[in-house]
Amino acid sequence: MTARRSDRCHASRTCATVPLAAASASLLSIPWHDPGPRDLLTLAAALGLVRRTAEDSSPLSTALFTASGAVDCAAASWYDQLGFTVDDARREAHTVAAEVREVVAVSDCTCDSALSESAVVAAAVAGTVADLAGYVASQSGPPVPWEVFTAPHVLDRLRRVASALVLVAERLDEA
Repeated sequence: MTARRSDRCHASRTCATVPLAAASASLLSIPWHDPGPRDLLTLAAALGLVRRTAEDSSPLSTALFTASGAVDCAAASWYDQLGFTVDDARREAHTVAAEVREVVAVSDCTCDSALSESAVVAAAVAGTVADLAGYVASQSGPPVPWEVFTAPHVLDRLRRVASALVLVAERLDEA
């Protein structure tokens, strides 16, 4: 697409840079030093934004679908561990969606840099994997009486998320 910035190309459905920029911003906003299930919802929203730019039958789309499923399972397990009801989780999901919509609204399309935006998302996903692995490692030690650790089954699901995200990062690098 070769539209000029003044054409407000971010309104076009063919511009891939807006969802990719929003996905990068969303991924970078996740505080992996002290995450919660809401942060997994942010991750899921970011993956959904990237999926909007992928061909339906592409390896990237397949990797995104797998990662999204892993994220959803991990978030559900984590909410369950914390005693959240479905309504509580739904409210948090709506809040995350509103935040992501705000990011999309302020993102501007550069229309000619989808490849560079894809590289930024790939780097953000790779960073997410490293941060998530660090969080899992920090929660995997012996419990200290005054600390509350994430349940082992949730940590297993988070490991699956990290594994699925590795494939997403690889596919983004190939795109």
